[in-house]
Amino acid sequence: MNSSEFPDNCPKILVIDDEPAVRLSLTAYLEDMDYRVANCGSGSEALAMIRDFHFDIAIVDLRLPDVPGDLLISRMHEESPDTRFLIHTGSSSFTINSDLLSIGMAMSDVFLKPLADLAPLSNAIESLLRQIDANSV
Repeated sequence: MNSSEFPDNCPKILVIDDEPAVRLSLTAYLEDMDYRVANCGSGSEALAMIRDFHFDIAIVDLRLPDVPGDLLISRMHEESPDTRFLIHTGSSSFTINSDLLSIGMAMSDVFLKPLADLAPLSNAIESLLRQIDANSV
């Protein structure tokens, strides 16, 4: 991947999920919505990518092979404080911990797999992008 793949004026989203089918279908959906999307299947890949590129939003699975998703979000926030996060998980018992609350996340940022309707996720992305735009003025 090189920086020319991500024009500055297009929202950039990083999808992190170890399930290839989920990762690729979500990536294709977001690309169809005209977002610039990168994806990876592990926390270590995600950290490397966020060090090299700016992402407006990262959509993070909680159960990754090398690091829990909530810990990954905290680490990614340290690397890129302006990136916003959404959680996409199959864990119905997950609750937002104090570390995630402290960076502005809420239960409304958590989406349970499988998503029969992607509209709520799309709405959350649009809401985060509006917040980013409002904060950059």
